[in-house]
Amino acid sequence: MSLRIARLLLVAAGALVAGTALFITAASQDRVSAAPWLILLLLNAAGFIGAALLLTRDPRRAQILAIGSALAMAALGTITGFGAGMLSFPAAGIGAAGAWAALLHPPRRRAVIAFLVYLAVGIAISVPTMGAALLYPWTLPFIFIWPARLLLFPSSGIVAIYLLLGIAVSVVLVAAVPRRPVTARLTVGQWMIAGAVAVIAGAAAVATFNVLALARPSTSARFEIDPLVLGVVFIGGALAAAGALTLRLSPSPLSAVALGLGATALFLTFTARPAVTCQPNGVGQGMPLSWSLRSAFDFRGTSYSSGGSSGTSMGPGSGSVSSGQIRSGDHVALYRCEGDQLVEFREVAPEGR
Repeated sequence: MSLRIARLLLVAAGALVAGTALFITAASQDRVSAAPWLILLLLNAAGFIGAALLLTRDPRRAQILAIGSALAMAALGTITGFGAGMLSFPAAGIGAAGAWAALLHPPRRRAVIAFLVYLAVGIAISVPTMGAALLYPWTLPFIFIWPARLLLFPSSGIVAIYLLLGIAVSVVLVAAVPRRPVTARLTVGQWMIAGAVAVIAGAAAVATFNVLALARPSTSARFEIDPLVLGVVFIGGALAAAGALTLRLSPSPLSAVALGLGATALFLTFTARPAVTCQPNGVGQGMPLSWSLRSAFDFRGTSYSSGGSSGTSMGPGSGSVSSGQIRSGDHVALYRCEGDQLVEFREVAPEGR
């Protein structure tokens, strides 16, 4: 019975995650930008299905894979929840339930007690805030993802979400690492080579990031090159390279964690949307990545707002001119677009300072 329940929940989670990806594909107006997230969702769905299939042959690996997939969907469900929450949040909830069910096969006293405590906390947190709405089929799974509510705090949202995603990737990699009866330790020379490769990879990642930023004159990417962001890029490239190399030479959970966190840091920085994108028919706006990273350490909370004005020049060969500002907490930036080219983007001190 425990096996059937675990398999049913894991397959249901995989189906819901795949459904979320299909819904976003159909509803998205910019499928190119959504493609990385769609790929992650499909890989996440495969993780749940794989855990269900492995549960009889290799229970330990299946449990680790189920936990990693559930953690990943908690992060992905939070990110996609604003547009596809009717599918992504239930998928995350059923995924968490499936991970618990995998851990409870076969049932063990300590695991059962831990699950009951987890469930009791979820009910205690969800009932006062959701009330009768918790009884709907698409909201009931919320009691299984109550820790994900911490990811919605504005002050630390983006850092917490990506950190959870990095941990999830690391856990999945641990499940994928083949077990070897004897794991040879790296020699001093091999550690030195791994360190050199990590530094070179970090520098290459920074160079690539700068080239891609400069190659997009219609966006504010080149103006958003910030030491903090470049530091995250360097660390991400270094960790990913060192983790991949040591995972090949001497597989260990530490190597999986390094690769998972490094790859997630690169995903965060390379897929971040520039704050301003000038278009012939308007301006796309967001928030600079450096602001989002620094807001994680601002416990006062921040609010995001933007505004602008646009007009059409009447001179020969001229196009529309748009200008405006982006404000978040103590940060204010002004921008100016001429047609589909960004000609000005600068951060200024807010009024009263």
